[in-house]
Amino acid sequence: MAAVGQTYTQLLYHFVFATQGRRPWLELAWRPRLCEYLGGMVRQAGGASYGINGVGDHLHLLLRLRPEAPLATLMRDWKAYSSRWVHRNVPGAAAFASAATAFLP
Repeated sequence: MAAVGQTYTQLLYHFVFATQGRRPWLELAWRPRLCEYLGGMVRQAGGASYGINGVGDHLHLLLRLRPEAPLATLMRDWKAYSSRWVHRNVPGAAAFASAATAFLP
């Protein structure tokens, strides 16, 4: 019987999370902590982030995920958890992650 070869995959995704109405309220004073929080969620899902950063109205995430990672579920959860983090840590914050998109770079 012939040996079965290994399959190698490297799935890279470009995620974008935007504020509601693209209003620029993601302040530089606390934006790095939000990026760290998102990076922790990526690691918890077994992925790796190559970069997480953004500007006042949106964040970009370039990351690698496992092939079996449920993309729609991860996006839904990360959107909810990051929005909850903002509301718990930033007094008077507006809606975050009102829109989320994933691209294959």
